[in-house]
Amino acid sequence: MKEPTNSEIRIDTGRSQAGTFVRVTHLPSGITRVLDPIGDSNPYDVTMELKSELMEFLESASPRFSVWRLDDNGNEFLIRNFWNNEDAESYRDEMTARGHKQTYWVTENDT
Repeated sequence: MKEPTNSEIRIDTGRSQAGTFVRVTHLPSGITRVLDPIGDSNPYDVTMELKSELMEFLESASPRFSVWRLDDNGNEFLIRNFWNNEDAESYRDEMTARGHKQTYWVTENDT
């Protein structure tokens, strides 16, 4: 799996009743890892550890939705995978709006 860009990962730090926390979220999937409290740990080190744990999990996970295309000759092609149905449907609608003769649809993948 490619390393996510900064626009795909959100890192939050803050204070809770338990103390300082760090939260790392993969935005396309909404999958989050949190350590609360971090105690005397360096927030940067905790963030990198959580990011690594999150990436490990994402590598073992599969996107849940796929967009498919049926071409003029009746051939089906997988176009793109998505973590959530809303993004998949939005992409399908975008492709359909281009006005080509192909048919696009969304399927939910087996998890």
